[in-house]
Amino acid sequence: MMQQNIATKPIITDRLVLKAMEKKDAKALLNTLGDEDTAWWSDELVYVNQYAVIDFIDWGNEATEVFHYGIFRKESNSVIGYVQIKLPECTGVLDARELGYALSKRYRRRGYMSEAINAVCDHLFSDASINRITLEIFNNNIPSLGVACKCGFSYVEEPVEKKHKRFLDGQPLDLYVRHRPVADISKIEHIYITRSLLVALLQIRSLSVTFSGSYFTTPHNDL
Repeated sequence: MMQQNIATKPIITDRLVLKAMEKKDAKALLNTLGDEDTAWWSDELVYVNQYAVIDFIDWGNEATEVFHYGIFRKESNSVIGYVQIKLPECTGVLDARELGYALSKRYRRRGYMSEAINAVCDHLFSDASINRITLEIFNNNIPSLGVACKCGFSYVEEPVEKKHKRFLDGQPLDLYVRHRPVADISKIEHIYITRSLLVALLQIRSLSVTFSGSYFTTPHNDL
């Protein structure tokens, strides 16, 4: 069942369409997931055939642990990569989302992934319950580090023993985080304060106040 905080409608950017993938996209996606130069960082390393890629697509569309946005160029109907959103059922963290991503090497160095990640972050932060977005990156994954830098993520200093490790071989991953914009936080706090004030006013309207041994009820039109 699709998570309520994941929009199934496409995200549109200047050059891209980000949307859920279908089985027919498996062949094109295999160019990304089946390429050692692209998928070397993955626990699974590479997907060897279209059937494995179809399983990957189905897993993302279930949206129980993760959700996948396929990355499509507007002028083409072929997927060139994807963005993975890890959901709370996967991470155990309610107010954060972890992203993963991969792009076919044919389309690198054109700013596509930075454009996609910024769009996904903006979409996720439209959910007021999400306060931060994280990435976990190997310190020698230069292209991914470039995306993190361009998209406003900051490195989080951690002791090695606290870092998450790749399941395949135990290599440590560095943590990067992007927080909700301050303006958005102020807006949420303003809404909270406004609601709290409204509740307080409604309570005042219903109070009977003792004055000189007598009671009077605050008139509604005095507030």
